[in-house]
Amino acid sequence: MDQIIQEHDLNMVVPHHGARFNILLGRRTPAMRYEDIFCHDRALMLQVLKGCFDRGVYFHDYGGAAAHHGYSVQHTPKEMGEVLSVLEDVLKKLKGKLCQR
Repeated sequence: MDQIIQEHDLNMVVPHHGARFNILLGRRTPAMRYEDIFCHDRALMLQVLKGCFDRGVYFHDYGGAAAHHGYSVQHTPKEMGEVLSVLEDVLKKLKGKLCQR
C-alpha cells in the first residue's frame, strides 16, 4: 500500500503494525494525536470501501471511520496482489477527492 501511495502521490497514509493496518485519508504522516485524524473524510472512505466491494474486495466498514483492517496467513500472495490491484484502481479514480489538510 505504501508503494501505491508513493507511485500515485496520494494524500493518505497507511500506518501498519504486523498484519494490522489503518487507512487514513487526507494526511501524509501518521496520526500522533486524536485531533490528527480530523482530516479523515468518512464519506470518501465509504466510496473507497464501496469501490473495492463492487470489485470483490471486502474491507470491514466502521462507518467510514479511520479504523484498523488486517490480513492473515490464510491470504495467499496472489490474493494480496488482487486486493492491492483493486485498491490501487479505486484510489486512482478518487485521487482528486483526497483533500490536502
